[in-house]
Amino acid sequence: MTAARQLQEEVDRQQLEMVRAYTSSFEDTMKVMSSMRSGLNDTIEQISKAFRYTGWMYISLFITGIVLLVSAIVFASFGKTFLTIVLGGMGTANALTFFLTNPPERLQSSRASLAQLQCALFNWFSDSYSQNTLGAWLFQDQQKSGKPFDPKPFHDLRKR
Repeated sequence: MTAARQLQEEVDRQQLEMVRAYTSSFEDTMKVMSSMRSGLNDTIEQISKAFRYTGWMYISLFITGIVLLVSAIVFASFGKTFLTIVLGGMGTANALTFFLTNPPERLQSSRASLAQLQCALFNWFSDSYSQNTLGAWLFQDQQKSGKPFDPKPFHDLRKR
């Protein structure tokens, strides 16, 4: 009886240690997942801010180009040829640059790619955690049944 009681106490102690380890591991995993969610939210906020700032920057660039062209027309009416050529050339270059390049779209595209990468990483982490949890349950079920350890369910789980 005492040997059976000691064995049961040892099993209970091991199960308690395992529960504590699982709890600690679960809390650490939740911290990582929370950090990943926070990073994703930060990226989305950065995308919004960057796009807004870039929009204002390009609006001011467009207005500057228009002002340069209008200034060139004004100086042309006064007969200032050199200033007309300089301001007209700068205004035209500014307008052409604005219409021919797409930096706002490229900026938005790079941020969107970063958000997609973070979503994929978060999804991988969640799937990995779920598979590890399922693996632990499979292991516990095998231990409860008293059968010798069979690695086949774990190999099947990894193939998914």
